[in-house]
Amino acid sequence: EVEGMLLRAWHALVLLGAVLAPLGRVLSAQEGLRKRTTKEAIVKANTSKEIAEAVGTRIDNFCASFQAFYDGLGLDKKSDNKIVARLFDSQAEFEQYFRRTTGEDDPPLAYFDPSLNALVLYDDEANVTLRQTLFHETSHQFLERYTSDAPKWLNEGLAEYFEGWRMTPESKLLEKRVNLFDL
Repeated sequence: EVEGMLLRAWHALVLLGAVLAPLGRVLSAQEGLRKRTTKEAIVKANTSKEIAEAVGTRIDNFCASFQAFYDGLGLDKKSDNKIVARLFDSQAEFEQYFRRTTGEDDPPLAYFDPSLNALVLYDDEANVTLRQTLFHETSHQFLERYTSDAPKWLNEGLAEYFEGWRMTPESKLLEKRVNLFDL
């Protein structure tokens, strides 16, 4: 009887190991993830502390520009949500994540992932277009402070409008202008 109990316990452990093994692979894929919090953002990254903080500062600066815009409209905030960003250290890691989670082959520069409730992007300090895309994507999450049900034309229209604004590399506003490419 004891031998039968030990055998059943052994089988249960083997089964539990088979069930938990895939979970271990998922968790190990996220090793090195560090969370940095700034005034306006939560940045979850496997980059250096300096890079994650620079992206957080960029988002803080973007939010200051958005806030000035929305203050000018006289709208009331519904929430003070933080902008959440998942930042990959390299474009290759970002693209691999995109393909694995979406099943699509053509990754954008950055995007919003509803399952993470986060912006997803990679680090490339020299890529001005990537910074503008981050500005665009951040505007979507910022709009959630005022409404969670904006029509798509308004949500995308505002994001495209903001994307045209000229910013410093640190993302301080230089000039409000339309996105010339979209015109």
